[in-house]
Order: sequence, then structure tokens, then C-alpha cells
Amino acid sequence: MIIIGRPIEGISLNGLEYLMNEDNTDYKYFKDKNEAMEFLNSVMETPLTEEELEDGFMFLDTETDFENPEIFKRDEQ
Repeated sequence: MIIIGRPIEGISLNGLEYLMNEDNTDYKYFKDKNEAMEFLNSVMETPLTEEELEDGFMFLDTETDFENPEIFKRDEQ
């Protein structure tokens, strides 16, 4: 699963803020990076290129990009 993060206020030293689901109770999960990029472009005023999306956002794999991937395990999977 992929989640989307970006540096807080655009400053990488501040850590990341993450895209949350509609009721703000959990991360918004995507099956892959392409689905995540398509979602972002669907809510942008002007769609961005893949390079522009990668410059502004981080697409993080919940199984490989975190020290403790168990925190992302969900009952519905």
C-alpha cells in the first residue's frame, strides 16, 4: 500500500504531513504509486507531471519505507 506525504510547510527538516482519509481517522491508502498520482491530479486545479508530483510529494510504501510497517496493518486487508 502507498501513502502520500510531503514536507510540512515545504521544509524537509520539519518532517512529513500525510494525506488522510475523508473522515480524518486514518491515512489515505492507495494500491500503487500510479493510483496515488492519479488521485492527486484529480484534486489539483491543473494536473502536474509525474516529475512535478515527485518533487512535491513522497509516495511511501507502507511495507518497505518505514521501520515499523506493522502499524499500517489494517483489518480489511
